[in-house]
Amino acid sequence: MTLDLKNTFEWIGKIGTVIGTISGAYIFVGGPLPATRNYVHEQLIPVKKKLDGVNLSVLEMGTRINGSTRVALINERGALERTLAAKVDALDDAARATLQRRLNEVDNALRALTRDDDALWKSMEALK
Repeated sequence: MTLDLKNTFEWIGKIGTVIGTISGAYIFVGGPLPATRNYVHEQLIPVKKKLDGVNLSVLEMGTRINGSTRVALINERGALERTLAAKVDALDDAARATLQRRLNEVDNALRALTRDDDALWKSMEALK
């Protein structure tokens, strides 16, 4: 059995023509083309910018929430300090200890809010 190269090349040519014709028809009717890496990257850039904008809005909302929470905690701390400083006779030792413990919790919450707020601002700066 001998290999007829001329006949083989003719078949390869015919197959190439068929593939080319099918590909052309596929593209003509609007079939999707395989995307290149650059094309995908170009399509993702606007999406990333939109997501960064959404993330920035969420972080800004977080700073606003922290601000209002901070105001509420500062008001509570002031009320607790005034109550403890008044030395009201109606407060027994247990009530005074409870108020002092709550005052410490408020101070801890304010410190945590400050740390969270700092982290939010750093994240916002990174997105800008």
